[in-house]
Amino acid sequence: MPASTPLATYLRQIEAIDSQFNGKLQPAASEQDLLALTKQVQARFGYALPTAYLQLLALADGVDFNGYTLYASKTQPLQGEEAILLQGFVEINEFWQEYAENVDHHLLMFGETGDDLYLFDQCTQQFHVTDKVSGDRYQAFDTFEELAEQLFKEALGLGDEVE
Repeated sequence: MPASTPLATYLRQIEAIDSQFNGKLQPAASEQDLLALTKQVQARFGYALPTAYLQLLALADGVDFNGYTLYASKTQPLQGEEAILLQGFVEINEFWQEYAENVDHHLLMFGETGDDLYLFDQCTQQFHVTDKVSGDRYQAFDTFEELAEQLFKEALGLGDEVE
């Protein structure tokens, strides 16, 4: 992912805010981690991860900021908070297989907040922001980039503001 993309820009903004509080972004995922993740997701869920997600993980292997989480390539300690784990994509999606709204296992979760899930619906081929409890869908997106941009904008308190 080129450093000038909107997602990379949001990561830099998160990094700048985190650094004010001695926080740090997660280190970049290694090529081996990304390859292993790609193979695991294909084998376990029959899904090819979006290139933009893999490119984002190559910049920061997951994000935990302001109550918003983007899952990592694997479960790992949160940078600077070794006692707190940042969930990995495969592990958390195995957990979400038990989610009542996912009885036929068609949803793949990319991130979450305390109230919402950021996910891909394999039936509709769309990305959504949904309520964790009711499963109500608030927003739909055609691409992972749009979904991740929404997550980052919300985490940064930007809402629908123009940059």
